[in-house]
Amino acid sequence: MGTGASMTTSYYGPMRATDADRENVHAALQTAYADGRLTWDEFDTRSSKLVVAKTYDELSVLTRDLRKPVPYQPSAYPIAV
Repeated sequence: MGTGASMTTSYYGPMRATDADRENVHAALQTAYADGRLTWDEFDTRSSKLVVAKTYDELSVLTRDLRKPVPYQPSAYPIAV
């Protein structure tokens, strides 16, 4: 049983996930697809697995290789043109 990155702040592993947890993972997958981090096939495959996921372990596998997007922060220094 791994301790992969889950959508929660604590590790719940084999505990049952909620509908809200599945919705959060789906939103993360949608964002990753929109950002180009997932192909359509990868998004479709993970979304299919998401529908039947029951535990936090099953959810964490779907996003383990996706980092959270880095927020854009403009430079504090003006760029010379």
